[in-house]
Amino acid sequence: MNDMLKISTEYHKGVFFVRIVGRNDNGRKLKEIFNMIDELGIRNIVLNLNKLDFLSVDQIEEISNFKENKLKKKIFIIYDQRKSRLFNNTFIHLEQELDVFSYL
Repeated sequence: MNDMLKISTEYHKGVFFVRIVGRNDNGRKLKEIFNMIDELGIRNIVLNLNKLDFLSVDQIEEISNFKENKLKKKIFIIYDQRKSRLFNNTFIHLEQELDVFSYL
């Protein structure tokens, strides 16, 4: 079993895509990503969590708090249906990344 967290990012047409794969045990990487988004002034973000094996309650709260504190940012999220109840319709759910462009 591979417990390593892998993150890839891409900036395309004004949208910052963040793909997280693996097991996110401590959330440190998630904080680093949010800090980078703040520093760069990115406004449109897609978090792709489809291949994330684990997400703690604290990490879900951190994602939700980031969105609440950044009202000028548009955050979209991709996750499998098993995780859908965890976000309580806080985010616009996308089926695939490119769907984001229909909201902008």
